[in-house]
Amino acid sequence: MKFPILTLFLTFVLLNQTTETSGNSKQCFSLYLTQLEKLGTDWLAGYKNCLDSATIGRESLLTNVSSVQKAIRKSALDIEAFIQSCLAINDALEFFDCFAKLSTQEMATAYGISYNASEEALVLNKQLSNIEVEHYQCTNRTENDYVLGTAQVFQALDDCLEGSGLLH
Repeated sequence: MKFPILTLFLTFVLLNQTTETSGNSKQCFSLYLTQLEKLGTDWLAGYKNCLDSATIGRESLLTNVSSVQKAIRKSALDIEAFIQSCLAINDALEFFDCFAKLSTQEMATAYGISYNASEEALVLNKQLSNIEVEHYQCTNRTENDYVLGTAQVFQALDDCLEGSGLLH
């Protein structure tokens, strides 16, 4: 199990501060290192929950917009097919008439595609940004809980090693 470097560093410092005269040092370390391990386990689980929640949120959003994406793709392919049919015409008059129809028929579709795509992109970016903010807040809370918890445990361990703290 990997714990943040702060925990390992502080444990090292406290171990070096412990003197041979501290009769209850084994008991102190036994109790408080177990608490530190639990804090580390809780931090790891909390961080994973934050990550999983953000991943699920992003995947859900992308799944929800896939039908709109398919509709836009179909409309764009229809325009492409129309253009390809015009390009395949050899007769000059029919060729120009085909492209004249493009400007009236298919351009409205192209503008519709542009409008819908712009709106979907704007909404999707906002929703993805909200997920990122929630992920940041979640991991920040998890880290804050861990740092505050380890500070309390290290203070209790230090008190115990000095003989002024009660073992609990």
